[in-house]
Amino acid sequence: MTEIRSVADSVDKKTYYPQTHYQAVIDFAKGCKNVIDEKYIKSLIKPKYVKDLHSIKESGLFYFDENTQNKPAQLDNGFIQAVFSDENNGAAKLLTTINYYEIKNAVWSELQAVKSLI
Repeated sequence: MTEIRSVADSVDKKTYYPQTHYQAVIDFAKGCKNVIDEKYIKSLIKPKYVKDLHSIKESGLFYFDENTQNKPAQLDNGFIQAVFSDENNGAAKLLTTINYYEIKNAVWSELQAVKSLI
């Protein structure tokens, strides 16, 4: 059996055991890597393509192109971030613009611009 020796820390004079300390640091680093990798993968949000803007009924990131129905006339393509409290009520923001839609009782408003707070 290997003898485990204790060592006093030079700064605070507390005693620790190098081998078990080393193993704890290694296990901690492995645990952090697993958590970080898992969180990173979950954070990769991929936008979903929509054929009809009014078919969006859940929160998330979406994109549209020139073939999408009910898209804003001035944009050929773009991204939308939608936030819904339920499938009939929410808001959809056109990313990189100041425009958004309000959805109340499953009815989409006309495209609106964010009003300045200044």
